[in-house]
Amino acid sequence: MKELIKRRILLSICILALFSSCRQESLPEGVMDTATLTAFLTEAHLIEGYAEATRLENAAQSSLDVNAAYDSLFRKYHITVENYEQSLDYYIVRPQLMQDIYNRVMQRTGAIKEQYPNAVAYRPRIEPPKRTDSIRDSSSDRRSTEPSTSSTAN
Repeated sequence: MKELIKRRILLSICILALFSSCRQESLPEGVMDTATLTAFLTEAHLIEGYAEATRLENAAQSSLDVNAAYDSLFRKYHITVENYEQSLDYYIVRPQLMQDIYNRVMQRTGAIKEQYPNAVAYRPRIEPPKRTDSIRDSSSDRRSTEPSTSSTAN
């Protein structure tokens, strides 16, 4: 599923460059506005850059980091994969809006590169998911893995 998301992001960026005209209308429910989509795609671009830069060092760890980064990105923007796909579907048929979004993404990533010229790669900030399971918490996990401290000797 993560590979599909990555491919859709890259495809959307390519399609952005191809389209050039559109009219303005109100957004349907579930579609990100242009500012939110721009910020989301900017961070997705940075995640992909990080993945490419670290893939040679440790492919398995890089894959885990990228998946966690995408999970964190979706949580950060309070969207689902479906919201993202709805947004892409909406903007792809509105080429001028897509071109504007793409131009802003390129400007932002360019500014980041200028701000950090010596950086090898952007390392995404990965926030752990919040636990919602009230039955199982971290203290019960620790108890089950710690050795028993009670003794049976008298």
